[in-house]
Amino acid sequence: MKNLIRLMGLLLVFALAACGGPGIAAEYKEYKEKGSTPIYQNSMELIMMSNQLNAILDNPEQANQYLKTEMIPMLEESKALSEDWQGRLTHDELKELNGLKDKELGLLIDSFGTLSELFDLTAEPGEDFEQKSAKLSVEISDKQEQLDKITDDYAAKYEELDRKYGTES
Repeated sequence: MKNLIRLMGLLLVFALAACGGPGIAAEYKEYKEKGSTPIYQNSMELIMMSNQLNAILDNPEQANQYLKTEMIPMLEESKALSEDWQGRLTHDELKELNGLKDKELGLLIDSFGTLSELFDLTAEPGEDFEQKSAKLSVEISDKQEQLDKITDDYAAKYEELDRKYGTES
């Protein structure tokens, strides 16, 4: 009888450990509401800021200042939020999802930094302007390709987790 009770207890422990559904679903919901939603809202703000940046592109100094004082700090705020969540998440699937967002934000910050260098170069072109601007343009293009891949991976993972643990509204 004791062995049967132990066996039932072990089976219950294994069943609960394997289940993991409610725990991850609750963590996913919290992450979605308090983590990814604020980052998404910042992204929407950045899209609006990009329109402003486009409007001032013919003034590289002003565009660079706007990029450095408004856009990059917004990205850094989102990255800090993402890093905070990465340290708090307990489920690997969610850590993987958030890790993709963290990489994406890091690449965006790097890309905007390179764009800032290009603005600096454009504001005061030197004799090797063509060569330097071509190099920076290639860097930006390479980062954009990486960003596209990470963004696609993130979207696919997000959709997968939303099907498993979220509720479509």
